[in-house]
Amino acid sequence: MEDFQLVGSVASSESSSSSPGTPTSLKKHWVETFTVQWNKMPKNLSDSLKKCTRPSPRDRREMIRIICDDIMKKNRNPGRKNLAIISKTIVDSYPASFRDDIGGEVIGDGFESVLKQMENRINNLRRTETYLPGTSSLTSTSDDESSEQKPKRAKKRDSYGCQNWQPKGLPEREDETSQKRRTLELKEMYENEDKWDEDIIQMNMKLLYFTIRTMINTNSITLIGIIEEYPFLLESIGMMSHFHELVGIELMPTLSKSLDTKGQSVMHYLRKVATKKPALKDVFDAIEVARAETNDLTPEMPGLIWLLTCYFGEKVDTLLYLSKETSSDQEAVSGLNSPSPCIVVSGTKLLAGRKYMIAVDKVVVNHLIADFQSALAYLFATYYVLNIQYPADSCVTLEFIQRCFVGINPPTSGKSRKSSAINPKVLSLLGHIKDESTK
Repeated sequence: MEDFQLVGSVASSESSSSSPGTPTSLKKHWVETFTVQWNKMPKNLSDSLKKCTRPSPRDRREMIRIICDDIMKKNRNPGRKNLAIISKTIVDSYPASFRDDIGGEVIGDGFESVLKQMENRINNLRRTETYLPGTSSLTSTSDDESSEQKPKRAKKRDSYGCQNWQPKGLPEREDETSQKRRTLELKEMYENEDKWDEDIIQMNMKLLYFTIRTMINTNSITLIGIIEEYPFLLESIGMMSHFHELVGIELMPTLSKSLDTKGQSVMHYLRKVATKKPALKDVFDAIEVARAETNDLTPEMPGLIWLLTCYFGEKVDTLLYLSKETSSDQEAVSGLNSPSPCIVVSGTKLLAGRKYMIAVDKVVVNHLIADFQSALAYLFATYYVLNIQYPADSCVTLEFIQRCFVGINPPTSGKSRKSSAINPKVLSLLGHIKDESTK
């Protein structure tokens, strides 16, 4: 396999098109001349790249070791920007071998995973060196970055992952009067459940999409205002309809299929990890107890969410909250500590709920959801429909659900308070699951 030269950096493109008066001896930056020595790679890795299959973890680590050793010969403080250039070139050269996916669903192009491995390797190599006071770390600046003024990033809007976050205007032949009439018609229908007509509800909710979306995006309506003016938005039929318009995904069938096809792979890997992680083993034990009581597999789905929060070191009660079955709506949420959306499990055990409710801002907005899968879909939709950021105590679990089970895969994790690239914990788990499935 031939070596390839890194391309695409601004400096290299400028130097290659220099004017006749430009000195040809002008020194190039090291990353422009850096070459990945593919001929030094393990044979198994070379075979995997040729076949467009994922290298084994061992071969991948060896590739990172060889590349990073060569980088350190060029520059012992390469800087994240330069490592990113090299990582991107590697991934672009063999996209099928380095992409992050699970069950055929592409979660990321693999750039962040390769970059993270390279950063860790460089940091490990540099720890053996003796530093002078004030020496910068790998990810702060490098020799060519220290004097640059880093621009402030523009503030991200809450349109993350959406295809129709703010429509341009009302639908054709709609005006303020017709919108008010539709709103009133739905409010009157809501008061008499016997008269609920699914076709009429969905049609009107679709035609009201622009008005509702504008009010939510501009913060000109409160949760209580939504409950009073657009009550069907908080019913499953309205929530799923609005989510589909907003994101372009039929959430219920998508989530159901993903949990069926990918859920077992996730459970299989976590069960393996549980042999070394007592907290995970305790959750698996709780799942088995609940299965024995219910005599079916229904505890596995809430159990999977509990396992994920445990694996990521997050708090399960910010997503799943147990309340007594006899509690009123107000009593059911009285012990909630977070205003973030959450599934309120009514019953005696978290994994064997009798029914499910959804609370937002410590208010029950839907008190009759029959099964956990519907509750999970509703919970996830609420974050998007109501423009709510993922809470810090469960943001990694929610991003994993978003990317793995729902299939919303923007290049950043902007629904969390700290908007960044794909969460490394999410990438790490996906990588482990993928590696386990290829054994």
